[in-house]
Amino acid sequence: MIDTAEPQEQPPTGEVDPIPRVVLRPRGWRDLVPFWPGAGRVTLDFERETISRGKTELPFSSIVFAEVRNGILAVSNGKRWICFDTVKYHEKGHGRLLLENGALSERFHRVFTQFQRSVLAARSQVSIETAGEAPGGAADPPVDFDFGYRVRIDFGSIFMGGVGLAIFIGYEQHMGHELGNLIDEEGAWWFLGLLAGFTAWLFFWRWSSRLRVDTRGVHQRRAFIPRSFYWEGIQAVRQQGLEIELQRSRGRIALNLEILHGRGSPLMIRRGLRPYLTPLGSLFLRWICSRAEQREEVPIFGSRADRLITRLWVLMLFGANIILFVWSEPPNLMRAADRASQQLFVDRLVELGARTASSFAEPWRFFTALFLHGDIVHLGFNLLVLASLAPWIVRIFGVWRASALYLGSGVLGNIIAQCLQLQMGTLNESHVSIGASTAVLGVIGSLLGGIYRRPYTAPLAVRARFRWAIPVVVLLTLSMGAAIPLTDNAAHLGGFLAGFVLALVIPPRRVKIAQK
Repeated sequence: MIDTAEPQEQPPTGEVDPIPRVVLRPRGWRDLVPFWPGAGRVTLDFERETISRGKTELPFSSIVFAEVRNGILAVSNGKRWICFDTVKYHEKGHGRLLLENGALSERFHRVFTQFQRSVLAARSQVSIETAGEAPGGAADPPVDFDFGYRVRIDFGSIFMGGVGLAIFIGYEQHMGHELGNLIDEEGAWWFLGLLAGFTAWLFFWRWSSRLRVDTRGVHQRRAFIPRSFYWEGIQAVRQQGLEIELQRSRGRIALNLEILHGRGSPLMIRRGLRPYLTPLGSLFLRWICSRAEQREEVPIFGSRADRLITRLWVLMLFGANIILFVWSEPPNLMRAADRASQQLFVDRLVELGARTASSFAEPWRFFTALFLHGDIVHLGFNLLVLASLAPWIVRIFGVWRASALYLGSGVLGNIIAQCLQLQMGTLNESHVSIGASTAVLGVIGSLLGGIYRRPYTAPLAVRARFRWAIPVVVLLTLSMGAAIPLTDNAAHLGGFLAGFVLALVIPPRRVKIAQK
């Protein structure tokens, strides 16, 4: 059976002339992976009745699944897959396969029509046991889904992080600070070693992990430890975007279509920033959601009123930080200031409420220090992270609870940092600590604590991202704090712990989830 999912891609009913051989080539070098001749080329040979890509060749008589979805063609014999994005392919002498309006070109309509008829003709000459049952409308898939884990390297985030670090170092050097004073050599080696160890662990975890989904259940192997979860124990399925979660009586099984890589074919193809499910991904998604009761998920974005309130809340925080930064009269933002101007600026920060060694005698400083910053780069980084995370904490907790978490974790984080520094004897009369990063780390801890306590009050796509991203961000922040002496790591750690604990005390707002 040949299944086509898009109505505009159904072949015409009229007769077509036979096409002996069609060779489709990638339009760009990025599609030639792995890099050997003919790896990305797809050949439909109607005389030999085969379709091939690289080392994979499938006879027409063995094909049980062929589908075009979102311009992605997938063909399978039940064990191996040939899948390619027609957007990125062309036929020599006939141009692109996919038109700008998203429909297949007339030439490729003709090729695909001939392919469908040739496959059906070839299959009619073999027994159904040899060809296998078609998946269209069937309860079980034509093959066990056997997946590995892809190691994803987000080059965009690495690039932006490098740009941000270059801006920070360049600005500080431009302001007259020596590089040796900015980065502690021993701390920098600790940071690089921790980063290298984390990267090696990630590669090992992904390389040693495997997942197979079949008619019996889900079989995992992580770090060479196998586990099996059978469908009888799965109570419900939650799905949102590329995230799938299988609920059990104890615990959950999380799957992500973006990092799972099936035999011979990915589950999704990314065009720019937008992901598209391949026919294999769509088949897997439909099938796994039919294994148990599917429950509706919390929408990623709230109502229009919620979004408006969130924007106003973020703008208020931005305004408070920017106004106090201007009020503190920072000297010479774009050029180095003399020592006298720097001392006057520090005195001004202490006057406005920076945290000092005597803050327990003046406890209001634990609050006011959250809105003061040392320079424009310090302010910019904190506001950038705040803009990324603040909408989610309001989405999960509501504006009043989010305000309590932001301010409460910031104040408690500064108190914890003050106690730690007094205990370690690192406080002196000249100590001055400022910045919103304590409250920002508190927001991160609150998100982690809220998701841990009541996972189903947050959208599945959001909590799936934060489940691993938040610990990594905290780990990198603390390790960078060890490399840069100017960073108040005690305040960062205190803010994160305070936010996590407060999120266990202050519950997220309740969201009613309807069941299908």
